[in-house]
Amino acid sequence: VMDLVTTVDGAGPYYAVYSHTVDGGDGSTTKTISSFSATSGTIGDVTYTAYKGGGTSNPQVNSNAIRLYQNADGNTGGYIVLSVPEEYKITSATIKSTMATTTGYYIASNPGSSTPAKANFVVSNKSLSANTEYTVSGLSTQYITFACFGTSTSSRLYLSYLSVTYSGGQTVYYTTNPQCTTQTSV
Repeated sequence: VMDLVTTVDGAGPYYAVYSHTVDGGDGSTTKTISSFSATSGTIGDVTYTAYKGGGTSNPQVNSNAIRLYQNADGNTGGYIVLSVPEEYKITSATIKSTMATTTGYYIASNPGSSTPAKANFVVSNKSLSANTEYTVSGLSTQYITFACFGTSTSSRLYLSYLSVTYSGGQTVYYTTNPQCTTQTSV
């Protein structure tokens, strides 16, 4: 129940619109992609953006995979940031690389193009065999970052698969259509 009182002055038209939203609750959504045509994009409510970071070159698409380059000194190489809008939380994420490499993940606000320090990664030494999935679960975050920690041209992260599960959001419960009323003389 709501009391809606608005005072207006002047000629109409006036529009009254009512809507009610409820928290999306425990419902979850999983979105996957296994063929990339760009180094940034969206799948469902998930945005992904690849960055050069400390990699030897800018990320690029190669054979439908996002190539994140190695860092020759063992620090953070190329990386990819996954994000969802504020009302959602990422609960798990899975990546797969067509090349064997070392990777890790970082949970924090969006680092954007400022390379996150290797010391800030929750895991920074996960060895991946070629075409092996790596899943991080038990999350409740708006952002997750995966980075390449390979140190040679034969240990780049070729991101060929991405799956993200997220929950929350809002569902519109009821919305009226705009109704037009005009000022009348009394």
